[in-house]
Amino acid sequence: MKRQHYTNEEKEKMLFRYASEQTDVQDLLQEAGIPKSTFNQWLREYDAQHNCQSENDYSPRNFRHLKLRNQHLEDIIAVLNDSYCSPRAPLRERLNEAERLKSSYNTHLVCEALGLSRGTFYNHIKRNHRDRAWFFLRREELKKQIRELFDDTSQIYGVRKVTTVLRKRGVVVSTRLVRELMAEMGLISVRVYSNYLYSKEFGKYKNYLNQEFDVDAPNRIWVSDVTYFKYKENPHYICVVMDLFSRKVLSHCVGRSETTYLIKRTIRLAYEERQPGNDLIFHSDRGAAYKSEAVRKYLASLKITQSFSRAYTPYDNAVIENFFGPLKKEELCRRRYRSERELKECIKEFIIFYNERRPHEKLNYKTPNEVETAYVQSLMTEPDGSAS
Repeated sequence: MKRQHYTNEEKEKMLFRYASEQTDVQDLLQEAGIPKSTFNQWLREYDAQHNCQSENDYSPRNFRHLKLRNQHLEDIIAVLNDSYCSPRAPLRERLNEAERLKSSYNTHLVCEALGLSRGTFYNHIKRNHRDRAWFFLRREELKKQIRELFDDTSQIYGVRKVTTVLRKRGVVVSTRLVRELMAEMGLISVRVYSNYLYSKEFGKYKNYLNQEFDVDAPNRIWVSDVTYFKYKENPHYICVVMDLFSRKVLSHCVGRSETTYLIKRTIRLAYEERQPGNDLIFHSDRGAAYKSEAVRKYLASLKITQSFSRAYTPYDNAVIENFFGPLKKEELCRRRYRSERELKECIKEFIIFYNERRPHEKLNYKTPNEVETAYVQSLMTEPDGSAS
């Protein structure tokens, strides 16, 4: 076979395409009909002629590697922007986020962005698939039965009584499993703490807000609550944190159950976004997750004072309750979502609309963002030019 010769112009054209395009090298050479060994020889000749001895010297090879590296970093940033947690979040949160993102991005890229070992992630996926087959579904069904039984008995039954009633109904379950599931849901019989709560109720769960909803500055009082929405027969719980000054929704999370993990994650997103001072008050109702030791310790670690509504008094947290009205009437109850992902994306878009474009009657028909912008501008016009 006759050996083909290439002109210097043809060589330079191929080296330029190799450096500037992101096409796979094998496809590029196949399209041009150039053997790989020949093209590698051109690269070596270019490096020798231009004395390219380090990664800092310009050469087609170094330039291509730099472009590919830059594209790789942009892809990692895209994953992080779409993620609800940071690479420093607990392992379980990162695994759950990686599982959510793997359908939209390359799995290896997601693991690298969130600082996960691919082996650890694949083991997590394997366990979850096994769980969904029987164990996970059984636990969720048991949780539903336990909660219904617990609420039907006015939260009186403890672990042993709940186990006994379930067995009478034909459910095969152990006391140990019931105890574990009730602990996950934060369900504790009122018999355990009834005397203590009677004497310490107002001391432990203080109400610092007292329906004083007018605040003079951002990051003084945050309010939070969880609402329930049913999608395709599956419950979805939406947790929201709002700044009482501007009525701006600072963060939100959607989960399949109302857990301390859902609450802590929502608080952490708001805290990382705003970085408030030590004089912040966090107000909520007396839901089991908000009263849990995990949430209370987390808020204490952030030096945030926790405030609670009075028992059976929803008006103590009326502002956040009023937000859920528009959320359901203007978004959740007027659409038919095709997937859980679409549900979450639409909730996110509605909150952006609520903060940026929806006027609020209480704010003199300004948006939450306009109120905060006006506050910042007022600080800039003060004589000393500094924030109070």
